[in-house]
Amino acid sequence: AMMKSLLLEFVFTLNLLSMMSFQVHSFSKYFSNIQWTCNSGKSSIQKCFMSKKNNIRPTIDDVERISKGLAAKRRGTGSRSVPHRLNSEERIEWDLAKKRRFLTLRGSGWRKERGDSPLANIYRNYCDAVAVPCISVLRSIGNTEVSDQVIVDFSPLRKKSVNELVVYCMEALSSFNSSVTQTADNSKIDDLGWGDLDKVFDEEPIWRIPVFSFVATFSVRSDCKKYAEKVALDIAEGQRVNVDVDDSK
Repeated sequence: AMMKSLLLEFVFTLNLLSMMSFQVHSFSKYFSNIQWTCNSGKSSIQKCFMSKKNNIRPTIDDVERISKGLAAKRRGTGSRSVPHRLNSEERIEWDLAKKRRFLTLRGSGWRKERGDSPLANIYRNYCDAVAVPCISVLRSIGNTEVSDQVIVDFSPLRKKSVNELVVYCMEALSSFNSSVTQTADNSKIDDLGWGDLDKVFDEEPIWRIPVFSFVATFSVRSDCKKYAEKVALDIAEGQRVNVDVDDSK
């Protein structure tokens, strides 16, 4: 009877340990899909928040590979219909953009021989890899008056609710009121008629996700660049990079 009692107790203990192990595994598996991000000490907009990891995001290594015309290790990172390979001139701006977290383009960065802007495409991929907004400065071309734009594309965040970021982008313009000629809030997905993108965010590469953004247009080129730098520092973990650039071009 004593042996039987000990055996039953042993079996009960094994079952209990098995259940506890399963619960711990499930618990740890749940939290392995949660990424904590805390950007304190720079700005009030950089709050601690939880964002779900997304396995569809490209790796930085694969982004670098397709920028050189090499095949990505993960299928679907690039597309033959969306050019990403950079030339030597574009690579200079590419290396700067990764540090300061905003991209500068002449016009839209269009390359006639590629029928698109490889630099804009690859930088958007990079922003998706590091989960930050894709900030671009589009400098007007020609001898007409300056009409430069800063576009803050929120699609690399892979979430619909970006209201706080839009409010920040508007408030950050207060120092440049004299040179801001126009703003456009294109961030409300429901109003833009794209429907529910939750599944798209979880399953599709960035080049299949539509752009939703905040846009500010400037009449003073230097203010446009300063605004892009400010926004990048505050919401995209950018760095100040001192580089001699002829803003007249």
